[in-house]
Amino acid sequence: MVLKDLTERGAVLRAIDEFDEVGQAAFLKHYEYGRSTRYFVEYRGAVYDVKALVGAAYGYQYPDRGPLTRKQFSGGQAAANAAVERLGFTVVDRHAAVSTTGTEFLARVEAVAPQRFRDRTALHRPLMLLWALKQVRENAPRRLRWIVLREALTDLGERFGNARDLNAQALYPLWALRNDGLWEVDGTEHLAPSQRPTLGDLNRDNPLTGFPAADHKLLRDEPQVLEAAIDLVLTKFFDPAPPRLSEWVRPHAPTSAVVPHGRPGVTEDARSEDLELRLALGDPNGDGPIPETDLIEYTAPDTRTDLALEHARAATRTVRVSRPDGAGGRYFETRALAVGRCTGPSPSSGDTWLLQPVPSDDPETWPPPVHELVTSSLQDTINEHLQATPSNTTNPYALLNERATQGADDRIGNTVERAVVKRARSRSARQAVLERSAGSCENPRCLGHPTELTDAGRPILEVDHIHDLARGGRDIPEVMIALCPNCHALKTRGVNRDNLTKELLHVARQRHANHLAKTPSPQDTWNEPK
Repeated sequence: MVLKDLTERGAVLRAIDEFDEVGQAAFLKHYEYGRSTRYFVEYRGAVYDVKALVGAAYGYQYPDRGPLTRKQFSGGQAAANAAVERLGFTVVDRHAAVSTTGTEFLARVEAVAPQRFRDRTALHRPLMLLWALKQVRENAPRRLRWIVLREALTDLGERFGNARDLNAQALYPLWALRNDGLWEVDGTEHLAPSQRPTLGDLNRDNPLTGFPAADHKLLRDEPQVLEAAIDLVLTKFFDPAPPRLSEWVRPHAPTSAVVPHGRPGVTEDARSEDLELRLALGDPNGDGPIPETDLIEYTAPDTRTDLALEHARAATRTVRVSRPDGAGGRYFETRALAVGRCTGPSPSSGDTWLLQPVPSDDPETWPPPVHELVTSSLQDTINEHLQATPSNTTNPYALLNERATQGADDRIGNTVERAVVKRARSRSARQAVLERSAGSCENPRCLGHPTELTDAGRPILEVDHIHDLARGGRDIPEVMIALCPNCHALKTRGVNRDNLTKELLHVARQRHANHLAKTPSPQDTWNEPK
């Protein structure tokens, strides 16, 4: 098969139409091509991967032969470029517009070498690079606090990574990229590459971290370098890139760069009348992404916001979502649609909203899965599987326990609906354990500060599954316990952890039974500060 056989311009145009209709990710997956990082066909303001386009066009011109596969190419990239140029199309070289400094930055990204194991390649560093590049794309501050990075990468690791240790999701790439010359961590300039700080050090100091100032300025000043770096990470470490990962890192096209999407991006207009939802991150029971979905979970701070969200949902109108930058400020995260509401099992537990990120407030820019979600039966499923269980009890612990355990074996076919229901039950289980703890560490042998509070008036407690979920543990209050950080560390890494685990399981079950059997007095409960 020779590319000189491709002689019909119309065949290329039909391939472009298909690309526009299904999107880049689906197009590349269908024809089994990787994402281009350098050469693109430019047509009517959009750009298309050259090799994939030529392969598909060949199939349109010769249906009996079918599309060309990557292995059937002769002449490589140069021949593919020549084939479309011969038919009157323009091929753009993204690297041609990159400065010498940009080329040097891309070389450093290219040189990143994650640890390889027999069955996998560690994805810590690629995921952190994508997260950092996405922050530049969205005009986030250059440096963010460690806790913001830690929470973001732990979530990304759960969704797209393959690490055995989730605590390593942020620590390992943080230090590895620092040694690669791609990252800065305040207060560590004196440390040698082998002197990596511990998680405890970072959690305590919560330093500012980010791209070096010169690199950040380069990425802001030369958007083509930014887009080339994203492409490089996606194609080198994720081949092919999971569609959800590509959509996450590029929810919309930037305003000043040509990127491989079928249509131009939409800018953020930040209108004053928009409702802004301020995510509260860093709390396992707080706002954040729902694993296995693209949804964000959000708890409204007051009834006014609840009402505004109800109106926005009824009108299919977007809202703005922002997140803390780790330095006392906030930055725009995304626009989103309110697509569902989970009513709390008791008046004090509050409701949570399900938000679907979208590229803009223009429905024409929303991908098909979003339109399907808007018209889906998600809310009916929530009402069916998370409806309050009729009960005569006023015991808040019993109400939360009912929500956490009711219908745990229900079969829910839709992946998104199943994940939403699972998340709501898990949240209720954690709230129940905190209710049971009355704000104190539940380890009867606690020698630390069992009743210490944060600046916000919340207990410094971690809700722990006594037996890990990954090892068959259950997500119900009876086998979960609230521990202070010190006791949690003893239970996880202490030399006597096996004996402590047995003791804590007995304590949890006993306290669980006691709290179900009584109506707690005021001193038995802990109330979330307003």
